Amino acid sequence: MGRTLHYKVENPQMLLEQEKRMMWNISNMFSQGKLTDAWEWESFSLDPVAFCPNRDYFSENTTLPEIWGKINRKYDSLEAQGKDHLEIARILESQGAVRLFDKDEISGFCKVKNNDYNALLVYAALVLISSNTNARISLSDEGDFLRCPVLIQAGLAKPWAERLLDEWILWEKHGLIKTNKDLAKKYEMQARLMKAFPDLQEPEKLCRTVTLKGKQRLSVADVISSVAQDNGLRTKSGTQQ
Repeated sequence: MGRTLHYKVENPQMLLEQEKRMMWNISNMFSQGKLTDAWEWESFSLDPVAFCPNRDYFSENTTLPEIWGKINRKYDSLEAQGKDHLEIARILESQGAVRLFDKDEISGFCKVKNNDYNALLVYAALVLISSNTNARISLSDEGDFLRCPVLIQAGLAKPWAERLLDEWILWEKHGLIKTNKDLAKKYEMQARLMKAFPDLQEPEKLCRTVTLKGKQRLSVADVISSVAQDNGLRTKSGTQQ
């Protein structure tokens, strides 16, 4: 499957409709415009109404590409009528053409291979979403861009204590902290981070700096500032660009 970043909104029931719309709009900002060609493998997406085809709605001999073609044409028609993404998804569901993945969960993942710049974009997108909504978002990285799993809220982040404790218990159970030097170093670093940053902090404190090919050093704040300025968004709760 390749290296993946996993993310989940931990308080979906607290989000208003306009916040879900903002979440989807920001998600699109990170896969369009200047960032269209920035993704090596797949682009970031956090869809509050993610859906899949309802095969039972279509005739038995209809192929999956044909099904998606029919859904996309319905989608385009509704969009031309002025409906937004959330409205369209729910209309398609009410018609029976699609099924929402999970009405009570908002989550996603993004495969980034070894591209820390793409990992940075995912982190920045989630931080920006949290700055413009009340979403509390968990994020973990199968690579080393994040120094530990994090919780993101109000444009800030902190170590995800519950996830870390579960991982440490598992490592200890299998004796990995004593036998695996790399894992022992990772445990020591994460323990220091959790002790040093029990509260929400600047997101940069919990990730590594990314250096692009031109030797330009890029931070979470750099990415957020650029996207927010282009789209008139808050970079932290209450701060307008």
